[in-house]
Amino acid sequence: MHNSALSSLVILLGIFNVSHAATQVFNSVAETTLNQSSPDNNMGGHNTLLAGVTNGGAFRRGLIRFDVSSLPSNSTITSVSLQLTVPDGNVANTPNFALHRMITAWVEGNKSGNRGAAATDGEATWNTSGIDDWELPGAGIGVDYITSQSAGINVNGVGSYNWASAGLTADVQAWVSGSSANNGWIMIETTGVNQTARRFSATSDPALTVVYSAVPETSSTAMFALGGITLLVRKRKS
Repeated sequence: MHNSALSSLVILLGIFNVSHAATQVFNSVAETTLNQSSPDNNMGGHNTLLAGVTNGGAFRRGLIRFDVSSLPSNSTITSVSLQLTVPDGNVANTPNFALHRMITAWVEGNKSGNRGAAATDGEATWNTSGIDDWELPGAGIGVDYITSQSAGINVNGVGSYNWASAGLTADVQAWVSGSSANNGWIMIETTGVNQTARRFSATSDPALTVVYSAVPETSSTAMFALGGITLLVRKRKS
């Protein structure tokens, strides 16, 4: 009986500490465009996210953030993918768009229109994060955002595109564990070639899919059961 009780205790401990795989899909909570052509304009209310280089050589950079705070802090993130849709545009070039984890916090703002509108205090623009000036206009590499890219893919014409990599997984893991602040990602076109600007739909809610595993919290019922078995083991010993 003593061995049976011990076996039950071990089995229960194993059951209550098994991690369970799960998937959550998140919609973005903030997105805006940094527009070199209108460096003091905010575009947080715009219905698209812009990135790349225009025909005239002006740069666009997109900022996007997801709230993943609903994920358990003890989660192990196993995969992450970000889906964005290009609703229109030409295919004159095949640009590559990289995502870099943001270091600096930023404020989405709410200005709309083709090029947005003059920002009020506390709204991100090409020149400012909405909190303070960027290290460099358009956000500074290695200071405002991490130097190494988290993910990058080629984007051609109209369609849906998915960014998925170990880098994105590591970013979300850092946000969930609390080792890094969640300031989202910046999207940058890597070739720097004219006519690589792309328009990504923001109104269709960009989707972040996170697959993770986590050890569930031990319930009071489980603790009561474990306590009862432990007491039984002690009685058998006496």
